[in-house]
Amino acid sequence: VSLAAQDIEIKTPGVNMNMVVKSGSNDWHAGVKYFYEGPSLVSSNVDAELEAEGITEGNPNELLSDLDIQGGGPIWRDRAWFFVDYWNFEIEKKVLGITENDGTQLRDWTLNLNGQINDNNKISGRFIQTVKYRNNRGASRNSPYLGRIQDSSTMIPQLQWQSVLNQNVF
Repeated sequence: VSLAAQDIEIKTPGVNMNMVVKSGSNDWHAGVKYFYEGPSLVSSNVDAELEAEGITEGNPNELLSDLDIQGGGPIWRDRAWFFVDYWNFEIEKKVLGITENDGTQLRDWTLNLNGQINDNNKISGRFIQTVKYRNNRGASRNSPYLGRIQDSSTMIPQLQWQSVLNQNVF
């Protein structure tokens, strides 16, 4: 349980609980998930009261796309393993008074490598790359031209050595 200093893959503050039962497997595993929401799956919440005030459309999502592909397995049986994950999240939202949708794209790559050197020593490495792009940050109906582009990329490497010196010291 962590309260403050989180590991690098935790992107939000607060209490975090992480339980690792093993790192690496001699079996191959993979998974894919995809969620999609387009304009035909979204309804309008504009009622008669809003229409009377001159509001004729809402600000629904035009696109929500969430793709995650991951896999891993052995590099060297009983000694070294890998895991890779690719995540691509996109959302486009209509903003009243703005002709261009407010769009956000998030892309993450995670690569984990684990090696068991001997019974008492283990080495692991992790590399995370996150890319964020948002085209109308801060734009609104009252200030449609004040939107700005938010474009950032972050790369985080981590190398860790774990050693058991004796039954009381890790």
